Amino acid sequence: MAKSIGWSYSPYRPPLFESGDVYINRIAPGEFHVHFEWSGNAEPYMVFFGVRGSGKYSVTENIAEKTFTVAGLPPDTDYEFFVKGMESGRKSRVRLARTGAVTGTVINYLHPDDDAYSFSGKALCSPSLVRHPDGFLLASMDVYAKDAPQNLTLIFRSDDNGENWHYVSELFPSFWGKMFIHRGELYMLSCSTEYGDLLIGRSRDGGKTWPAPTVLMRGSCSPKYPGVHKNPQPVVSYCGRLWNTLEWGCWASGFHAPMVMSCDENADLLNADSWVIAPPLPYDSSWPGTADGPSSGNIEGTLVAAPDGKLYNIMRYDTTRTK
Repeated sequence: MAKSIGWSYSPYRPPLFESGDVYINRIAPGEFHVHFEWSGNAEPYMVFFGVRGSGKYSVTENIAEKTFTVAGLPPDTDYEFFVKGMESGRKSRVRLARTGAVTGTVINYLHPDDDAYSFSGKALCSPSLVRHPDGFLLASMDVYAKDAPQNLTLIFRSDDNGENWHYVSELFPSFWGKMFIHRGELYMLSCSTEYGDLLIGRSRDGGKTWPAPTVLMRGSCSPKYPGVHKNPQPVVSYCGRLWNTLEWGCWASGFHAPMVMSCDENADLLNADSWVIAPPLPYDSSWPGTADGPSSGNIEGTLVAAPDGKLYNIMRYDTTRTK
């Protein structure tokens, strides 16, 4: 087994898990087509593609570019597919896609019945988008499911202002990630998992590799106990400092208490001592303007520097449940 210190940024392959020998790293269906890409040896490939559950595949051979589009498909139909190296015999796991109308450009797609990332989750969540100083766009997303480990973030790149995308890397363990640029360098601020450790890391090659991140705050790493909760909102520059918002708590505990973190703009962002994290502020029903009835507090804030010169935290206010 390969050993890793800090973040893994290559495809994560858990032991005893059907990862496949060839990695399909991006799927992008449309109304009448399915496009997909993969990583593997420099060799020609075969693509096997068919209607889900039919047991019948069409086969295309001698594909050298590690990318393929099946066009002319009927909409609203589920398909399954895999790729196989013609020289090595190495195969991917079977992946799923559904055709259908889309709005805009698909960066990445995950069918709800596709278990390729079930070690983390089964839905793409927490989008983050940033323009790198070298001009290209980067997009990240985590893989979520309720009560699942929730620990994987996928990163993609566009060199033509979002018209086309391709896979770059993935971070493990990383969840609720926010990419941002500071002093011309790319950073990721995330948690190790839901309610896990608060992490910050930096990539100096456009997101391809990520040295070990710095732990800024320890969490419980469990949905059953209070820990770090955050969302991928912008890192704000205000009065010479970088600011971001987060919370301490969990749904099972019945509360989320807001916090704010900040760092001097000229400090080393990877030094944990550079950051100040305010203590959690538990919800108080006696605050002016609160709604009647129970509340588990405020979560998923967005910091905004307002025209009056003050910094505000605009938050989601829960009044529907306590646990």
